[in-house]
Amino acid sequence: MNKIALGIVAVAGIAGAAFAQATRPLSATYEFRLVPQGAASGLVSGGDSTLTSVTFVLQARATTANNTTNYGIHRLSTGAVAATNATLARASSNAATNFGRFRGPGLINNFAAVAAGAGSNSATGNAAGADATSNVNGRISADGRSIGQIDAWRGAQTASSNSDGDPIANPFVATLVTDGSASVWANLYSFTASADNGAGSVTVSASGFVNIAAFFADVGGNWTSDLLAAPTQVSTTFSWIIPTPGAAALLGLGGLVAGRRRR
Repeated sequence: MNKIALGIVAVAGIAGAAFAQATRPLSATYEFRLVPQGAASGLVSGGDSTLTSVTFVLQARATTANNTTNYGIHRLSTGAVAATNATLARASSNAATNFGRFRGPGLINNFAAVAAGAGSNSATGNAAGADATSNVNGRISADGRSIGQIDAWRGAQTASSNSDGDPIANPFVATLVTDGSASVWANLYSFTASADNGAGSVTVSASGFVNIAAFFADVGGNWTSDLLAAPTQVSTTFSWIIPTPGAAALLGLGGLVAGRRRR
């Protein structure tokens, strides 16, 4: 029995030592992207598609130096999305009330839409209509061309601690990265872009400030997530071309002629 107890203590000591070996990063690099969903999942930026409505998920991930702690993306703040030749609307995720945020299997799924106003996570607070005046997460402009005030965060999470008050567990859903590789992609926001009638192309751009959970900090006697000192501004753009009916017909005719020649 004593041997078992000693073994448990030894394992705990090794785990604590492994946790303590990596240091808090001083900086991070970020990747930011828009990923088409559903029927448009194979669409690449600059490609052709007859789809006039595409739902996107906005994602980010972070990389820090080797032997530093990286708990992945913790927050997107002051986020904004804009469209050319299209109107925008919040997209639902896997629950009817989760407008303005997105959950996906295998990715961080506990981001919450937050704002100064109450009810920002409800179907009412994040209604899909024009929302130029109310203070909710993901405010849609009166003309539907942009969405602003997007704020997605993982929330304050507390680590469990040992008898000395030191953190001994990772409280985050994201896997701790210490080898200098990138964290997992985090789903931050979901929206749909619907092309104007007759539009030949659509461009969607997104921007905001992202930050990572870098380490733990002792706040009021509790170990809580400690972000990098300053968030980093990021941006990304996605576009697709919508063939006109005449061009689509010509493409189809060209394929038919090519098929006859092969015969």
